[in-house]
Amino acid sequence: MLSYVLSSSSVFISSKAYTAGPSTEAQPVSPLQCHDGDPPYYCYVDWSGKAFTVHWSGDVDHPDLSRFPVVDNASVKAVETSSDIALLWAASTPVDFGAQACVRCTHEEPFPIIKLAPFSERGCAMMKHEFEILGQMSKYDLPIPKFSPEPLIDADGLYGYRMEALERTTTSKWGSYAPEIKLLVERMHQQGFAHGDLLPNNAMKNQQGDLVLIDFTFSGVLGTAIPDHIPREVFHSDVFHAQADEDMLRLFYVGTPTTPPLVDNELYRHG
Repeated sequence: MLSYVLSSSSVFISSKAYTAGPSTEAQPVSPLQCHDGDPPYYCYVDWSGKAFTVHWSGDVDHPDLSRFPVVDNASVKAVETSSDIALLWAASTPVDFGAQACVRCTHEEPFPIIKLAPFSERGCAMMKHEFEILGQMSKYDLPIPKFSPEPLIDADGLYGYRMEALERTTTSKWGSYAPEIKLLVERMHQQGFAHGDLLPNNAMKNQQGDLVLIDFTFSGVLGTAIPDHIPREVFHSDVFHAQADEDMLRLFYVGTPTTPPLVDNELYRHG
C-alpha cells in the first residue's frame, strides 16, 4: 500500500497498475489518527470494497490486518456511509491516502481516479474547498490535473471528485525538477493563487509527461481570507500569500540535479 500525505495528498499513479474491483486484502486508507498525540489510535481500513474503522492502544504503528476483520487488541467497526459512497467504494480499488483524502481507482476513463474526503464534516468542507479552487484555476493555463467538472455528491453534499491518472516523479530526480517546479509555482502566483502544500511528492507527471501540481486543500486566492479548515501554521497569516510557497520551495527543493532534496521522507510520508 502506498503511503499518501496530503498533508493531503503523492497521490496517484497510472490506473493501469491496479486490478479492477475490490481487494480481499485489508489495507489502511488513512494515516494513524489520535487525539493530542495520545492513544487510543484509529485508522480507516478498506476490506472487500467496504470501509471500516479500527481502534487500538499501545503500539503507534498500524495493527496487523492479515486476519481482518479479526484484529488483535483492537476494535473493528463498519463505517456507515450513504448508498452512493458505498457503491463507489465497492466498484473501486484503494490507490493512496493522506491526512485529508483517500484516493481510489475505478478504471473508468477519462477520469479513473477518485479523490474522496475523510468521513467527517471537516473533511467534506476541505474537499469542497479544493474542488472550488480547482474550478477557478481551470479557467487559466495552469499546471493542474484534468478533472471532471461534475463533483461527487450525495444527500449530505460534495464528498469527492474524479480526475485523470498521474504518475509519480522519481525521487532521485527531485533536485533536477526544482527549476521547472519553481516556474510552475510562479505561473500560479501570477494568476493570483497560492498553493500552500508544495511537498516534493505533490508534483507529478500527466499522461503527456508534463509536470503538474496536485493537492489543493490548502490553496487559495492571494489576498483572500484563509478558511478555518486550513491550519494557521501553513501561512502564519489570515490571508493567502505567496511567501509560504517560496519558503516551501527553499525547504524541499534544495538538492542538486543529481541529488534528492535534503529532507527526511518521514516529514511528508505520514503527514
